[in-house]
Amino acid sequence: QLIESRESIIVWKTTMTSIPCVDLSKADRREVAAELVRALEDVGFLYLENVKCFNPDELYRATEWFFNLPGEKKREVATATWNPKNKNAYRGYFPAVEGGSSFKEGLELGKEISPDDPDAKRVLYEKNPWPVEDSTVPFRKIMSKYIDDMDKTSLEVTRLIAIGLGMDENAFDELFLTKPLSTLRLLCYPPRKEEPPPESKDGDLVMQCNEHSDGAFLTFLATFHYRGLQILTKDEKWVFVEPRPNALVVNIGKTLSKVTGYRLKATMHRVIYMGERRLSLPFFYEPHYHGDVNKFYRAVGLEEETPPYGYYGPWIIRQCKRDKYIEYQHTDFGEI
Repeated sequence: QLIESRESIIVWKTTMTSIPCVDLSKADRREVAAELVRALEDVGFLYLENVKCFNPDELYRATEWFFNLPGEKKREVATATWNPKNKNAYRGYFPAVEGGSSFKEGLELGKEISPDDPDAKRVLYEKNPWPVEDSTVPFRKIMSKYIDDMDKTSLEVTRLIAIGLGMDENAFDELFLTKPLSTLRLLCYPPRKEEPPPESKDGDLVMQCNEHSDGAFLTFLATFHYRGLQILTKDEKWVFVEPRPNALVVNIGKTLSKVTGYRLKATMHRVIYMGERRLSLPFFYEPHYHGDVNKFYRAVGLEEETPPYGYYGPWIIRQCKRDKYIEYQHTDFGEI
């Protein structure tokens, strides 16, 4: 595979025009582990089928319900950046902002911890702001259960990856067993009301989310029935990841790529405007705040890439500040 540097980020490109499919329900875990690692070595993306907790119809109904709320109702759960009346700084709603290469609105939720926990005061662990419900959709119940279930599913997939890499099955457990910083992000890519800026265009195509590779450990994405997601191939071509409604699209982030010595691929991807509103639901599986990622970097000989701050929480905060994500531009993360 071709590796090149782009703005200090390792970029992987796949040679395939379609992505592999892995069945999580197979009885032979070693077979599933081998298939997972093969897909993540070659492509960095895969379809994951037969995930027990994944109910696409229910999740779509809840996601659609939220984004169909009036603007003022969504702003009630916005972060303080977008609604100064609110105290939540990290979790919550953010609106779509015209003028950039990315154009999306979203709601960020996470696994809540006890208010008595010493880490409860940290912004990355703040409580979820929940929208006021009507009698049509039990939104909080659906999303809370999915976060809990995906936490368990993600741990199993992480263990399978460890097996497939020839490591101890529980090699990565210490990063995730206690208070992972995982995020469930509801996303809506609406039609633009203004002329798209030049930086959002690639020929006749208009981007709703510009090209990037994820920073987290693993991403589990529900694309529902929508097209628009593309991955970058080795020969510099963008190819569509076709919707597979009953499967999750799984890709890895730069953190997992690094801790495997770049054996696994954090593939570049983007979202293209397809002429309609698009909904999606990614779950980003992330280590806990005090997770010692450096330990794993050193184990694969990446001492020169070991950040001085070491732990995952400070790292993700600095990433948010450095990359200037519009939803976090004015976020006060407090002390690191």
